[in-house]
Amino acid sequence: MCTVSVQVNEAALRRSNPAFSSMDAINQWVQHLVDVATRELTADKSLDDFPCVYTEEEAIAEARRRVADLHSGKDRTVPHSEVMKSMNELLASYAG
Repeated sequence: MCTVSVQVNEAALRRSNPAFSSMDAINQWVQHLVDVATRELTADKSLDDFPCVYTEEEAIAEARRRVADLHSGKDRTVPHSEVMKSMNELLASYAG
């Protein structure tokens, strides 16, 4: 293990989410980000094991299918407010 220093715009973080009310909360969040990135980097899998391996044609076909599902009403987008609410709840859970 090692210790590193990271510079963050504390004021911007606090403006974006009240859960960042203390340096301890910010430290916990940054530590979580580093832990997740480390797990992803050290996971025992080759590049061929990633589930989203599409050819260009397959990716375009999938995008077209998803757009068609949205237009037909078969699927829906998630409102921005719901996404932000979920993200804020997750951040608050890390802040303690």
